[in-house]
Amino acid sequence: MRTRIEIMRLRKVTDRLDAYLELYGPPEEGEWVRVADWIGVTHPALYRELAKRRAKKDIRRLAAKS
Repeated sequence: MRTRIEIMRLRKVTDRLDAYLELYGPPEEGEWVRVADWIGVTHPALYRELAKRRAKKDIRRLAAKS
């Protein structure tokens, strides 16, 4: 629970997603919605961030194909 609180204190979706992926790695296929809920962002906000990473081909930050 404390980990989730610390992640949710981060202001940017980018930072929250990075923290989540660093701790738990990429989710199973189709589980990005749960990641959005867990890190406290809207689904569209998370999908926008994932799209930005794909556009930049930032494989290190994306950490998975989805």
